[in-house]
Amino acid sequence: MAYVDDLINLYLTPTIKYFQELAVYNELAQVTTSGMNVFDLAFQNLRTDLPYQVKKNNVLLSTTGDYNMDFVNGQIILTSAVVAGDEVRADYRFQYFPTVDLENWIELAVQELNGIKPISAYDIDSAPKEWGPAFVLRTYMRCLDRILLEINTWKARLIWPDPAGFSAYLQTMRTSAKTEFDNYAKHLKRRAMIAPVGVSSGKYYTQNLIDGVNWRNYTILGATN
Repeated sequence: MAYVDDLINLYLTPTIKYFQELAVYNELAQVTTSGMNVFDLAFQNLRTDLPYQVKKNNVLLSTTGDYNMDFVNGQIILTSAVVAGDEVRADYRFQYFPTVDLENWIELAVQELNGIKPISAYDIDSAPKEWGPAFVLRTYMRCLDRILLEINTWKARLIWPDPAGFSAYLQTMRTSAKTEFDNYAKHLKRRAMIAPVGVSSGKYYTQNLIDGVNWRNYTILGATN
């Protein structure tokens, strides 16, 4: 997974950085059915490395004893009793795209490239390193697809001040990314570099020295696809 981590951290994250540290200010948390002291936030995957704060009835709470934060599920668990009418508000930042989704999308991009003719059977570790930009581009497209899908929901409109205008901008960015990805795919899947999915007998392309100056080329394979 080290290669996947490099693709995400070094190349994809700088591109989607804005979406991975979205800020929410003064959000009114909602009491859950889990108990009167457990409050849901609108978003999950909160950033632990960026500033956050919680207030109860406009009084700033301490992170060392007043509450616990469930960063993964986006919940605030107060350690003190709550009565009817209490308000809990929070400032925080969150990741729009969980890391596990980015990892899965990169793995899927490998299989998409494998499926483009000529068919190949690489996994993320054996795929040629020059395919890396195509993996990142395809994952970036899926990120844009998710935003475009969710941008018309009420939840997404909490984030974007101009959803319609932003949607048009994202669609332009996606079209550009798709054009670049298609060009990558066309030039990366050169038939000469694709090994057969299975070789039952014979040998790969090789050169045999006939005499001091002459070579003979052999490509003898019993291959299955």
